[in-house]
Amino acid sequence: MVFLFGNAKAQPFLLPKEIEKIYLILDESPKQALTTCDSILASPSHLSETDKAHLHIIRSDAYYYLEDIYKSSEAMQQAIQLMPFDFPILKKIEAYNSFGQNLASLGNPDSAIMIYKEGMEYAKKAKDSIQISNLYFNIGIEYKTKSKFDKALTYLDSSYQITLLTKDSVSISHSLRAIGYLNEFYYDFQAAQKAYRKALSYTNIKDPPMRCVTLTSLGNLFYHQDKLDSCYFYIQEAENCYRTLSDQNTIVYLYKLKSKYFIATKDTVQAIQMLDSVITKSVQVGDYEEYLGGTFLRVSIDSNYSKKINLEKLIREAEKRKMQEQLSLGYKFYVQELKRQGRYKKALFYQEKAMELKYDLMKARNQKLVKSQLVRFEVKEKENQIKVLKLSNELQEQENEAKLARWVSIFSVVLALLVGGFLFFLYQSKKTRLAAKEKQLRQLSEAQSAAFRAQMNPHFIFNSLNSIKGLIIKEENRKAAIYISKFSKLVRLVLENSQRKVVSLKEELETLELYILLEKLRFRDEFEHSIFIEGGLKTENIIIPPILIQPFVENSIWHGFRNNPRKNELTIQITEKNQNLLVSIEDNGVGRQSNQDKELTKNHTSYGIEITRKRIEFFSKNKCDFEPLKFIDLKDEEQNPIGTRVELKLPLKNKGE
Repeated sequence: MVFLFGNAKAQPFLLPKEIEKIYLILDESPKQALTTCDSILASPSHLSETDKAHLHIIRSDAYYYLEDIYKSSEAMQQAIQLMPFDFPILKKIEAYNSFGQNLASLGNPDSAIMIYKEGMEYAKKAKDSIQISNLYFNIGIEYKTKSKFDKALTYLDSSYQITLLTKDSVSISHSLRAIGYLNEFYYDFQAAQKAYRKALSYTNIKDPPMRCVTLTSLGNLFYHQDKLDSCYFYIQEAENCYRTLSDQNTIVYLYKLKSKYFIATKDTVQAIQMLDSVITKSVQVGDYEEYLGGTFLRVSIDSNYSKKINLEKLIREAEKRKMQEQLSLGYKFYVQELKRQGRYKKALFYQEKAMELKYDLMKARNQKLVKSQLVRFEVKEKENQIKVLKLSNELQEQENEAKLARWVSIFSVVLALLVGGFLFFLYQSKKTRLAAKEKQLRQLSEAQSAAFRAQMNPHFIFNSLNSIKGLIIKEENRKAAIYISKFSKLVRLVLENSQRKVVSLKEELETLELYILLEKLRFRDEFEHSIFIEGGLKTENIIIPPILIQPFVENSIWHGFRNNPRKNELTIQITEKNQNLLVSIEDNGVGRQSNQDKELTKNHTSYGIEITRKRIEFFSKNKCDFEPLKFIDLKDEEQNPIGTRVELKLPLKNKGE
């Protein structure tokens, strides 16, 4: 299986004019470029170490184009050894990447990994996210070759995470497809299908071959699960995709899949046609592994084909290249051919080799199964530990908040009794009016205090600081500075607003926009939002209680969007009707009934609802003749939850009223 990630050919950098000219002719005539470099290097006295390194890089690229990987590797090794300290770092990274790919092609995964890691050090110094991602990807592929599932998955996932930050859809699709292939290789078909489908969503017009290859991979996945109808569906989709391509080098994988499908459905004629296409195309693109596989498979359904090829020579080549899957087929049919020729002694020799190989393959398959199960168990165990720890922390925080609230309540009651007694002593005649006023003020104070705690909840602060720490560790100082600036501004606004009885609608919306922006930065833009204000509303003049809308927005982001199968969207609408201000907060999340956090958050949510209701009633001077707060569960035609809408209603008041 070939991956299309990375760049084997180096690109020109800041070079002398003579060397730059050689780079320009490299694509058109590799032989001419090679001859020119050799001629210049024959008289090296006038050349600097930098010039020599560049010339050997060109030689390596030329040999690569001429399909002599061994000489390409030798030339690149010479180039790396000659590179002076001040050699262009980006060119140096590309050289290490190309050298590693050559070593991998020659069947030296350990050496390739070592070279990739050396290149990684330079890529990190250059802070080149794209090259870091490429090198992580290539290291992951080599660990897969060495059957080290856990390390391979770790490096491939690291590559994927970096590509998400760079927002390079081409690199994202490559990483996801590699992750899918790795899971398929270790028989985790569900994880493989998920990765392939996700990769498909990132393929676009910038990299059309990847879409065709990914469709083929999905078809191959269903073939391994004996789901031939689904397999054929993706075969057709892949064929339609390849019809739009001029470069069809990767179509050999589709031909191979179609041949296996026709063999499974007993259509031998079409299977032979497809295998002939595999053999022809693999020769054209230089894919010897697919050539051997197609040839041996062709013999398996057409014994006469063995007379047209040198089966023993192909088997020796497969042994040399350690292509065990292909050898297993080759041994089987070579033994049959030897028996037909009456060469029983030699047939017995290869029969024994076939049995040994079959045992090794079965052992390797079982080891893969055990290893993949162990890794998945460890991942699941870690996830469970994180969930338990998170739940324990939340419960501890809730307990601490409850203790604090009890002490605050006791202190408030004692203070209220002292103040009440003093007022009773001084203003006996005004007892009833003052007691009512005291109660009203206490309710407002408690409501505002609770709203403040809800706004600045410890989870948000903790995760925001963690996000800042992550940006600093990654040396993304500009992003970290922007995040800190916006976070500090939000904290200041919240502290200021929490001390005021009312704020303008404009100030409330500014605080809300700042909060949403921070959540977007933390969650990597995993949701879209929009705020609509009815024309004619002068937000700078309208007053409302502070920190009124944010808790419901927070609930949508933290709970509504969790595990949401749809693209997350949040809409806030502010309108006026019959001298009332109407505020609608709507999300397209999983809904209240589907929310997995329901049991953990219902007490907090109901308490927050009661606080908001009291604050609106107090703002209305306890003369509410309407329902100030409504929750509406949004559902589709089949009554499946598709989101939640919260409606707030309060009197329209202007400054000075």
